[in-house]
Amino acid sequence: MLATVALGGVVSATQDVFADTVVAEQLVARVDGRPILLSEVRARARPRPVQLRTAGAVQQVKTTRAIFSEMLEQLIEEEIVHGIAARMYITVSEAEIDTALDTALDSIAAQNHVDRDVLLLYAVDAGYDRATYRAEVKRQLLRQRVVFRLGGNDRRIGSYPSNDEGRRAWMDRAEKGPFAAEKARACVERWVRW
Repeated sequence: MLATVALGGVVSATQDVFADTVVAEQLVARVDGRPILLSEVRARARPRPVQLRTAGAVQQVKTTRAIFSEMLEQLIEEEIVHGIAARMYITVSEAEIDTALDTALDSIAAQNHVDRDVLLLYAVDAGYDRATYRAEVKRQLLRQRVVFRLGGNDRRIGSYPSNDEGRRAWMDRAEKGPFAAEKARACVERWVRW
């Protein structure tokens, strides 16, 4: 009887220890061994709730699933890009991000006939802050450099043209050729479906 009581105390103590246990993170995918967590997908999807404001309940669920799926695919591609960039020693400096950000803001503001401050207010209202926008610009610059380097290293893509239309076609060939091949070589494991 003493053994039973002692054992019961151990079981009871063990249950108390695990009673407050919470799952801190959920692994949703892995790219070449690097994890992608659910919190990263949620953080990336955070600016998107504007799309959900006017939708009904069923449409909100469908839209949320679509957004999470899209964000996961973006994060997977970004991990692939980071891996290629590290392997090829491609980086983006803070000064380059500042320049690209200023150029992008000026261009978008001019296209919409508003000044930069008003544009930034619209972005904040849509869920973006300067840090989020800056991180997005950095991701785009890094991706562009990776695609450019891969295309430049592949003779089948040809030389880089001097006109805008030719450059767009060249980048498209580089994305569909060597960049797509690098993406296909990556080891991608997914553990969720939305």
